[in-house]
Amino acid sequence: MLNDIIWSLWRGWTRLRLHVMGRRIVVRGSCKLCGKCCQGIFLSWQEGWIRTPEEFERAKEDHLGLARYKITGKKRGFLTFTCTWMDENGLCADHEHRLKLCRDYPKPDLYFVSGQLSDHCGYRFVEEKDFSKVLDKANPADDTSTEE
Repeated sequence: MLNDIIWSLWRGWTRLRLHVMGRRIVVRGSCKLCGKCCQGIFLSWQEGWIRTPEEFERAKEDHLGLARYKITGKKRGFLTFTCTWMDENGLCADHEHRLKLCRDYPKPDLYFVSGQLSDHCGYRFVEEKDFSKVLDKANPADDTSTEE
């Protein structure tokens, strides 16, 4: 319980720090086909990360593809899952038809749940200047002046 509170505070502090500093989390790198992204992972549904077996059951009713996952534990207040479609080499047995969440892995939001990826993963999270905010400041939308 205390660990969950600490992680919740860390997530809030990190989001605030990034916002104030005009930075964001981006994903860099490429897949090494290690299969670690299919084991001990967090799953989200609707508006948050899945925390209870009951919530997972409701999520499976809403999204049948989630039935390929099994609950393997709990970490930082969230359930962890492993994909049951991994082959003997630890890779996806149906890679061509994998779920969107698998194709999009890893999303920057994952940083705020775990703060890190597997050591074997070819991807990494990086803090970078959010240039969209810099451009917004340089080009305010409400500036209707024109040059003559």
